[in-house]
Amino acid sequence: MEPAILPAMIDAPVTRCVVSCVNDCAGKAIEKEAICLGANLVDVAAQWQALLDAGKAVVVPAGAVWRVLIDLGRYHCFWTRIAVSGGLWSRVEISAAESLMDTPGNLNSKSRRDLVDGKFYMGTPDVLLPDGGTGRVLEPLWWRCGRFVQLLVRVGEQPLIIEGLTLRETRYPTQPQQAFRCDDASVQSIAQISLRTLQMCSHETYMDCPYYEQLMYAGDTRIQSLITMAIMHDDRLPRKALKLFDASRLNFSELTTDAYPCSSGKLFRRLHCGGWR
Repeated sequence: MEPAILPAMIDAPVTRCVVSCVNDCAGKAIEKEAICLGANLVDVAAQWQALLDAGKAVVVPAGAVWRVLIDLGRYHCFWTRIAVSGGLWSRVEISAAESLMDTPGNLNSKSRRDLVDGKFYMGTPDVLLPDGGTGRVLEPLWWRCGRFVQLLVRVGEQPLIIEGLTLRETRYPTQPQQAFRCDDASVQSIAQISLRTLQMCSHETYMDCPYYEQLMYAGDTRIQSLITMAIMHDDRLPRKALKLFDASRLNFSELTTDAYPCSSGKLFRRLHCGGWR
């Protein structure tokens, strides 16, 4: 045992959660069903908004299949917690996505990432299977990330009560200790986007991206470390990155792997055979 290198990760509520729409998807192939703002269940969406804003429970009737799309306003890495009662034989799926797709099932079909109407949702869900009891809670073992959150609620023969839904942001406490000003508004905007990108890619390690690989690559880490030390005095995350890459040295050589922590054999073949095999 030794003292931790890093401070605690940020643990703060995600406060800007707006219910974009609630669609009735009973009898539909949801994967191929586009988000439709024109078919929004307005009264139901208001109930879900009250759940997020004030913790007021939502009662989902027996037999209902509701798809709830929530817009967080900007990119977040967050832990989810949902509490339910009743709803025997129901199924609740909660997932996150960076953007909605123009074509169902095609992750490369992303255009305007702030638009949802007529677009298709795709995300890997965490699943809660209520047993009909009270106060059942789903708290996944790892965090999710993105701008959009979808809940797919399929209710059995017993109404399901959604008693609580909370999202709590997690990341390294990267906060700039300097100011940047530019007469070019586009450059000023890029600086803010770049800062948010660094924050979302900084956790217990740096990450090339939080949504896909969550892996620390040497090339990305060099840039991230330089930016970190340019905007703040805290150099603990760059120091940990150096320690981890030093620990990645192969037993039979002094070479470090190009990505770590990672045990993939592909990295060995890439280093010693001149490419992927």
